[in-house]
Amino acid sequence: MTDGKRHIVKYIVLAAVALAVALCIALIQGLFGMTDKIAIMRSLTDCFSVAGAVLLLVGLIVVCSNGGAYDIAGFSVKKFFSIFQSAEKRNKETYADYRARKSENKRSFLEFFIVGGAFFVIGMSFLIAYYSI
Repeated sequence: MTDGKRHIVKYIVLAAVALAVALCIALIQGLFGMTDKIAIMRSLTDCFSVAGAVLLLVGLIVVCSNGGAYDIAGFSVKKFFSIFQSAEKRNKETYADYRARKSENKRSFLEFFIVGGAFFVIGMSFLIAYYSI
């Protein structure tokens, strides 16, 4: 798969996840049985803004992870479980080596911000419509 197609697939998957979150919220709130315009706009605001906020926050977690905020926790867990292995199989990697290896594998976060931001903007547009009714 080419790099461009891989990015498109990421956007489509994230949009599908956000739509699934929005649909779950709509079902929980009983959106499809509502008849009042104000209640419908309030529910649509909740559906899209929550789905967008979830993706934006996951994007922020990825940014923190890329910055190395969770490296020490991952290294500690790995060292703890290596205690139960034999001395020959034990990982002799130092924290500096672990951090250097982890810094090579940075994940992209722009897709989370773009799709999450789009859903959040749609939610805010429903909020504006809610207050203009």
